Amino acid sequence: MPLPGIVSGKAARCAAQCRATKERCWNPAAFGMATCRYHGARRRQTVRTGPDHPKYKHGQETLGAKRRRSDGLVRLAEYEELLAGAGKLTGPRTRGPKPG
Repeated sequence: MPLPGIVSGKAARCAAQCRATKERCWNPAAFGMATCRYHGARRRQTVRTGPDHPKYKHGQETLGAKRRRSDGLVRLAEYEELLAGAGKLTGPRTRGPKPG
């Protein structure tokens, strides 16, 4: 059922098409947009792009760097185990799962 704003002609209708019924959406379009809020109406000012986007891939860490870090953590766990076994380690041990 269409909303009153659509029927009276005061609001623009969403331009998106429903996949199930193949009919046009009955919701009003967001202000200044072609689609409603359900079909992705977003202002360009609110869309985060580039380094601000949560899924931005910066490429600052290569596979080699990840491997070196992992190897270093394995060595650190070995040293920690050695010191704990000798009774030289005071305080809590490193948190989290230990590399095997």
